[in-house]
Amino acid sequence: MVFKNFFSNTITLKHPLHILFLAHWYPSRVHTTAGNFVQRHAETVATKHRVTVVFAISDKTLTKPYEIAENIIAGVNTIIVYFSPGKHKITNAFKKIKAYRLGLNRVSAFDVIHLNVLHYYGVIALYYKLRKNIPYVITEHWTLWNDDSISQKEQFVAKLVARRASILLPVCSFLGNNMRIVGNNIPQQTIPNVFDPQIFHLKAKEKSEKFIFLHISSLLDNHKNISGILKVSRRLALENDCFELHIGGDGDINQILQFREKNHLENVIKTFGQLTPNEVAQKMTSSDTFILFSNKENQPCVINEAFACGLPVIATKVGGITEFFPGEFGILIDKEDENSLYLAMKKCLSGTQFAPSQFIADYALEHFGTNAIAEAFDKVYSSAIAAKKQE
Repeated sequence: MVFKNFFSNTITLKHPLHILFLAHWYPSRVHTTAGNFVQRHAETVATKHRVTVVFAISDKTLTKPYEIAENIIAGVNTIIVYFSPGKHKITNAFKKIKAYRLGLNRVSAFDVIHLNVLHYYGVIALYYKLRKNIPYVITEHWTLWNDDSISQKEQFVAKLVARRASILLPVCSFLGNNMRIVGNNIPQQTIPNVFDPQIFHLKAKEKSEKFIFLHISSLLDNHKNISGILKVSRRLALENDCFELHIGGDGDINQILQFREKNHLENVIKTFGQLTPNEVAQKMTSSDTFILFSNKENQPCVINEAFACGLPVIATKVGGITEFFPGEFGILIDKEDENSLYLAMKKCLSGTQFAPSQFIADYALEHFGTNAIAEAFDKVYSSAIAAKKQE
């Protein structure tokens, strides 16, 4: 939902702004892919503005209290502050806040703070708003808002931070509706996750003797329901030998290897480890249908990327998936419904026709491409600056 009074303040920016991204997750040496969706947003904004990212994370291997790594990555000034973890949660919270402060000491004057994930470290943005009148906006990705997992203490801090934000930017409306507990009067606009059209785009499909189903994720079973995908593939393989399941990602593939060996499915299940974005795009180009059998999601980047490659998708009706999923782009099923997944995969094998690949790719570019998302954020920053000038 967009509040008209917020965007009525939109002004034309005459020069690039300096946007400070404060991130709760971001790729680092501790975890090279965690928060890559935040990184993509930062890199997208950097196509129009100057961007600095400050991120703090504990590192068990650290032999000193703090260490700062600063690099220019894809046009983004990236400052990551590593800190050695303490023994208690409250200690770590204070050390993390200090780590952010150390990172901020390296940042020159900025115009807008872009907070990513409404968490306790967001009090830093609140401080800059109250003391220096620097506006901040909040992008939210966290699935915890969808299952009532936010504690009362976390809700209190979230409300405190959110009520002074210029606008709340959930990646899907489903998430935004669940965040109404932080305040019904906070302006909201949905800005989804982004993909890089230079990497993910329509290409001529490589011919394969077998139909290829593809799944790429963190491989967390309680989240992505990997075991469900494997069991359904085994069932389908008992009656049809003309397909392969290619499944992998940046998680533990041992469960897949063990299942494959136990069920003698070496000719059906092909697995792989962590891929670069270019390798992900290549996998998608070589596949026929993408599968996302998740128990929970918000607005998955991987569906955006699959659509960008013209790939139809089988996905569960969880989170905000249905908000950006035209009916002819694939098949939507209920979560944990293995029989529906089986029927959907069988339907794909039977030659069911979905929307033309070019049509799917064009939709993705219009809704999730770099230019579209950069323009959306640009208008948000413009409005935040305009509102500041009127205060």
